[in-house]
Amino acid sequence: MRHARWRSFRCRDLLVRAVAAAACLTYVTHPLADEASSSTSTSPIFGIGIPEGYREWQLVAVAHVTEPGPDRLKAILGNPLAIKAMREGTRPLPDGAILTKMAWRAEQHPEELNRTLGEPRAYLPGEPLALQIMVKDSIRYASTGGWGYAEFVNGQPTGESRHRECPACHAAGATIRQDFVFTKTAANFAER
Repeated sequence: MRHARWRSFRCRDLLVRAVAAAACLTYVTHPLADEASSSTSTSPIFGIGIPEGYREWQLVAVAHVTEPGPDRLKAILGNPLAIKAMREGTRPLPDGAILTKMAWRAEQHPEELNRTLGEPRAYLPGEPLALQIMVKDSIRYASTGGWGYAEFVNGQPTGESRHRECPACHAAGATIRQDFVFTKTAANFAER
């Protein structure tokens, strides 16, 4: 029984690592990667543009989201200030911290379709869906918990109504103690 649990844990661990590696490799070469250079637009309400050099930021976490909507793979990156604060366990994150989340449609790995043993549900990033950004500025964004939000699709900001949803969604889904951030880092993140 213990061996089966270890094997299951090991398979999940390998899956998470594979998704992270695929997401990192894909975001460097996928159209989302070119948004910073091709977009000069800023988000409505919050006035946030795509951060220069965000592709070089460190990985905070990956996620495979199955509902609502299509299966998605997400990679969350943080700028150096956000990474430092998260490693130290600092909450709320300091002003100047920026988190980006890249989302792709999850596509089942073609070599995994007929697999019967091992991990039959391996996914790769497919069509890019969105780039979402959170910028911490406790003065400028005081009315929204200190965070400004942006979402870009194909390098262009989504509409004002979509941006109005961000603060309420984050307030409902993450506590003040979590600083309105959904992303939970790996348990050993502080050790890296």
